[in-house]
Amino acid sequence: MTEYNTSRNKLIIREYGRNVQQMVEKLLLVEDYQKRTEGAKAVVKAMAQLSPEPKGSRQGSNLDYWHKLWDHLFIISDYRLDVDAPFPKPVRQEKIVEVPENHYRKDKIENRVYGRNMQHVIKTVADYPDSPQKQQLARSIANYLKKLYLIWNRDSVDDQLIFQQLSEMSDGKLVIDDEEFKLTTTRDILIQNQTKKQTGKNSSKRKKRKKNR
Repeated sequence: MTEYNTSRNKLIIREYGRNVQQMVEKLLLVEDYQKRTEGAKAVVKAMAQLSPEPKGSRQGSNLDYWHKLWDHLFIISDYRLDVDAPFPKPVRQEKIVEVPENHYRKDKIENRVYGRNMQHVIKTVADYPDSPQKQQLARSIANYLKKLYLIWNRDSVDDQLIFQQLSEMSDGKLVIDDEEFKLTTTRDILIQNQTKKQTGKNSSKRKKRKKNR
């Protein structure tokens, strides 16, 4: 028997088509948390094929782009999907905007690897009066930039590159002036990221057990 579009569920975000929506609907039926998370990652990759990154951006480096895809995944699932996502789950909106590009491009992002929020933080701290506290904040920001840089499976990054990008994003107002200062090692950051993921998984499992009691 032929299944007509009029008899199917309404498409929530048309740009990904009905196949992606059906994949998400099947994903909601997967009981195993780990398998559901792996399935979610596969669906996001499929969504990326249907809605590619903007031209000129290096593959996998645009955090806002991947954040958008994960947001859309949760929206398509009617916010019911429970997985270990790399970004916070979006808040339900009254009305879904099918083409939200303007929402993600209200102002220019100087370095898409770090995203708009980090850019605002850097600009704010850059305007602080010079002081030891400002220099300490600059070091903390540099460490966090390195963590963000390594999110997308990069093997390593030179500290001087992070320092240079921090200086550029702050218009030269945040400069690490201590030659002996070293950022957290790549190995330690990767361990921290793995520990954070595992903690998130354990927390979700505890919540699920409590819910089922």
